[in-house]
Amino acid sequence: MFETIEVTRGPRVMVIWLNRPEVHNAINAVMVEELMQVITEAAHSTEVCAVVLASRGDAFCSGTDLNWYRSAWDADNLAQEEPDAALFKLLSVIDASPVPVIARVNGHCVGVGVGLVAAADIAVASHAAEFTQSETCLGMTPHLAAPYLTRAIGVRSAARWLMTGETFSAAEAWRLGLVHEICDVSELDARINEILGHLMTAEAGAVQSTRRMIKTMPVTGSSELGAASVMESAASGLNDALAKEGVSAFLEKRWPSWAPDELK
Repeated sequence: MFETIEVTRGPRVMVIWLNRPEVHNAINAVMVEELMQVITEAAHSTEVCAVVLASRGDAFCSGTDLNWYRSAWDADNLAQEEPDAALFKLLSVIDASPVPVIARVNGHCVGVGVGLVAAADIAVASHAAEFTQSETCLGMTPHLAAPYLTRAIGVRSAARWLMTGETFSAAEAWRLGLVHEICDVSELDARINEILGHLMTAEAGAVQSTRRMIKTMPVTGSSELGAASVMESAASGLNDALAKEGVSAFLEKRWPSWAPDELK
C-alpha cells in the first residue's frame, strides 16, 4: 500500500515504520506525503489514541534525502523551495496531532530526523542511538528542526548542537531532555508498551486536551519561530552556493571545499 513506510495497528495504537533502510530511512517527497496522510488519518480516528513513530533497519532517520535537494536545485525556481516547505509541513502536522506521538529511536538520527523526535511528545531511545544536526557541515541552516529542538532542550543547549554539527549520544540526549528513557534496543518495545499502557488507562479526551494545553503554553526564548520566519529562512538559504557544495560533497563522498586541506 505504501512505498516508503509500513503501518501496523494494535488496540488503539498506530505504529508507523519508516521503511527505507537501504538509505537509513532518509526522508524523500514520497515519505513526507505518506507520513502526513497516515498521521492525519490517525488524528481523525476515534479508534487511535496514540501513534508510535518507528523505523526499520539500524538507523532511525538519516535526515532529508539529499538527492531531493539536488533535484530541486536542478529544476526551475518554483521547485527549489519544495523540500523545505514539505518538511516544515510534516513537522507541523506531527506537532499539531491531537493524539500523542511517541518516537521509538533505535539508531542514528540526523537533521530533520532529530526534528521528528523533538516534535514528538515522548521519545524512547536505544543506548546505540546517536543524534546529529549536520546541516552547518553541509553549508546549510538547521531551520526545520531548530524550533522543536530548542523547545525540547532549551536555547543554550540547542545552540551548541545546532551550530557545531557534533554528534551526541543517547545518554546526552536523555540528560538534555530530548528523550525520556534510554534502554537496550531489545527493550525498546517493552518500554514503549509500558508507556502506551499508561496512556490507554488515561481518558483520551483528557490526554488530548492536556497535549493541546502544553502545545499552546507560551514559550520564552528564540524557539518561537513562526511559519513565515522559518520559511523565509529556508528560502534565503536554499539556493546558496555553500549549501549546494555541501550537499554535492556528501553525495560524491568527498570533503567539501571549506574543509581543511589536510583532510582532503
